[in-house]
Order: sequence, then structure tokens, then C-alpha cells
Amino acid sequence: MNSQHLSKRLQQVADYIVQYSPKPRRLLDIGSDHAYLLTYLGLAGHIDYGLAGEVVPGPFHSAQQEVAKQGLNSLIDVRLGDGFEVLTLEDKINAVSICGMGGALIAKILERGYQGLRPNHYLFLQANVGQATLRRWLDRHQYEILAEAIIEEAGHIYEVMVAHDNPNYQVGSLSEEAINFGPYLRQEASPVFKRYWQGQAQKTAYIIDSMKQGVSQNQTRIAQLEAHLALIEKELANDTQ
Repeated sequence: MNSQHLSKRLQQVADYIVQYSPKPRRLLDIGSDHAYLLTYLGLAGHIDYGLAGEVVPGPFHSAQQEVAKQGLNSLIDVRLGDGFEVLTLEDKINAVSICGMGGALIAKILERGYQGLRPNHYLFLQANVGQATLRRWLDRHQYEILAEAIIEEAGHIYEVMVAHDNPNYQVGSLSEEAINFGPYLRQEASPVFKRYWQGQAQKTAYIIDSMKQGVSQNQTRIAQLEAHLALIEKELANDTQ
């Protein structure tokens, strides 16, 4: 992967950014992974301003080097800081991407800084795990999910989602099924979606069986897993109808 050729998952994020966020497009990328997403969009003329935020000095310097290498210092700034700490009002950011982290961490980053964003902004999120936690946070904070994609790449399955702050959004609009499986992903029920959740059902059933055979059984946790397994099995049954 480089500034000219993104990974499949980041290409989906880039495509969503171009499709959903309006011009002038001013994008903050938190945890920028060499600033590949920003430099790709910058080279293609798809952003009017880019800001890469890194919390660790090593990745910070790598992002600086990539931006300079691509001749984009006048378009993209790279700053060292934790999450939204890198942001100032003068940046006029109206789009934010956070990719390659767990859903709980992404939600934590958003919780710390979303109120500092300008109204009418877009979030482009790719969580490696914990997607339900992230959707629940979005639902509780008046973010409407506009699009989702599920992607298989190099033996891993990733989900990408687009959300928009909507003051008219009714908190609690997402059902438990939509939170767990994705409102758009479950409608499409793609082969990748089905394969992923079939695998999750098998893993959950195995964990339940192993816990029941253990000497010290956590009945509360077993009941939680059994309820989750029932939800998955119901979803998979609906997909086959």
C-alpha cells in the first residue's frame, strides 16, 4: 500500500469520502497510517485541506515524510496529538476519518472531541472489531448512519461506515439487530456478511460449550453469549428466506 494504491478497505473509505462529504472538503484523519489516505485523496484532487493526527512520534514522523515526499506540504498538515487535540477552529474540518482501530477506541476518541466539530460534518469509520459498540455510540449521539460496506481482504473482514450529525435524528432509532449487524449490511446480506456471521456463530457456540464444561462456570456470561448466539442465528435464518 502507498499513496497511489490504497488497500481495499482504505479504498472503500476514500470512495465514501468522495461520495458523501461535500466540497470544500476539509478532512481530519486520526491515526493516519503514513498519511496514505490523505495523500491519495490530495494527489487525486479530492480534498481542499487535509490534517493528519498522530499520537505517537514514530508514526507522526512517517506521516510528515510521506506528505513531503508527495509534495503536498501546502495541502496537508501533520500534527502530534491525541485524537481531536490536533484540531483548531481555524482548520474548518467538515469530515473526519478514523480507521484501523477497535470500535470502542473509536467511540472513545469521538466522545472526547465530537462536540468541537462544526455542525454538518461527516464521519468515515473503519473499526476492526467492536462495530456494535461504535454503532451504539453513534445512535446515542444523534449520528445517522448513511452507508456501510463489509470487505474481505487478506483473510480479514472489515466494516466501513459513514455517519452524519443530524439534529433531527431520534436517539434510539437503531434496533438491537441494526446495532449488531449494521442497518445496511443486514439488508444487503452479502456473501461476505453471511460468511462472517456464520463464523461468529460457530466461535460463540464453541465458547459456550467450553465454558459449560469448565469447573467454575460464569452463568451470567454464558447467558449473555447464548442470547448473542440466538440473535446471530435468527439473523442468519432471516437472510436465507
